[in-house]
Amino acid sequence: MKLVTFGVSTPVGQIQRIGAMHLNKLIDLNMGYTCYLADKHGSGQSYEVAAAMLPPDMIAFFRRGKEGEERAEMTIAYAAKRRVKGGLPGPQGEKVVYEMTEIKRRGRTESVPGLSCPDPGRGQETIQERHDR
Repeated sequence: MKLVTFGVSTPVGQIQRIGAMHLNKLIDLNMGYTCYLADKHGSGQSYEVAAAMLPPDMIAFFRRGKEGEERAEMTIAYAAKRRVKGGLPGPQGEKVVYEMTEIKRRGRTESVPGLSCPDPGRGQETIQERHDR
């Protein structure tokens, strides 16, 4: 799974999200999981639950460990299946799947407690590079 931190422009400025690359598209993992929860359990608290279980922040996501990774994989499969059936808007019409040309990828990240760099001699690297190993 290739993860990307990216920015999305909103009326109140750019917000940071995490996504997974799939078939040359980028799936917003938090919003995709929100869609899954709304589809399976109704939209009552899908945003709040998704924010806690598969957060839109890379650091918080990695802190979820194996459970976060399993939710991300399930979200990718769910989004791919739904896209084939005609699209995947969020519960309130939000965008879930992006073309790579639509997003602004974030650069390097600061050193983060709890995440260790397997090769300290390399210096800083992106979270994506750490996860790809």
